[in-house]
Order: sequence, then structure tokens, then C-alpha cells
Amino acid sequence: MKRIEAVILPDKLDAVIEALKKIGVGGITLFDAKGWGDQVN
Repeated sequence: MKRIEAVILPDKLDAVIEALKKIGVGGITLFDAKGWGDQVN
């Protein structure tokens, strides 16, 4: 078993789930993350 952690924008979630199904991933766990950060440009 391998663990992958990723931050995915909500509008891309459906596409990511479909791609994971196509490669045979049997299940995922989702956490709703909220917050903000200090962006340095």
C-alpha cells in the first residue's frame, strides 16, 4: 500500500477522482481544508 497526499482545487476534484479510478485506485479519503496563507511574490 502507498500513501499519496495532495492538495486539489475543488473544481478539479471530479477529474482527479476519475483519473484515479482509471488507474485502478480502489478508494480515497477526503478532508476539507480551509484557510489562507501569506503569499510572497
